[in-house]
Amino acid sequence: SNKVKCTFDSRILILNKRQIMKSNIPDFNTIKVDDFNPQVKTLDNGIKVYCFNNNDMDVVFSKFIFYNAGTIRQDKFFVTLMTKALLNQGTKSYSSLDIADGLDFYGVDFSAIATNEYTTISFSFLREYQKDVFPYMNEIIKYPVFPQKELDILINKSKQDFQLKCQQTDFLARREFIANIFGKDNPY
Repeated sequence: SNKVKCTFDSRILILNKRQIMKSNIPDFNTIKVDDFNPQVKTLDNGIKVYCFNNNDMDVVFSKFIFYNAGTIRQDKFFVTLMTKALLNQGTKSYSSLDIADGLDFYGVDFSAIATNEYTTISFSFLREYQKDVFPYMNEIIKYPVFPQKELDILINKSKQDFQLKCQQTDFLARREFIANIFGKDNPY
């Protein structure tokens, strides 16, 4: 037989993980039900901000949800996806390298997700770095510049990915299924 047998010894990974975990065990904190009652603040422009404060936690998690900013609301194909993909590729004050280095230096987990209905931008980082991280957050959300070179690269890559997907049966089946449910000209 021409079968190839592949094995992986996970004991090495587990051993190393256990060694690391034993030396870096965080303090245990109980989360009280009261911690899930947000403070609701309304900004001057009418946007509501929900704050869940817990000063006992070392991690700050910020999520910005933009409703009606999903793929079904876009005027042209890929606009929403291009926007979310290019948010951290340069701003009015920071180059993409500055952003990448800054977020990496402070251990920031950044993500931007576009769905059919909305787009979210999330940041998580250690509380001790919040004054250093907030300028990056502000710039990424308010002043992205969408460099043309990066946009062109992303457009070409997206076109190639779409052409490849159009050859995959699961992608074609999902499109056909959705068309049968919502009609041929549906936004999904």
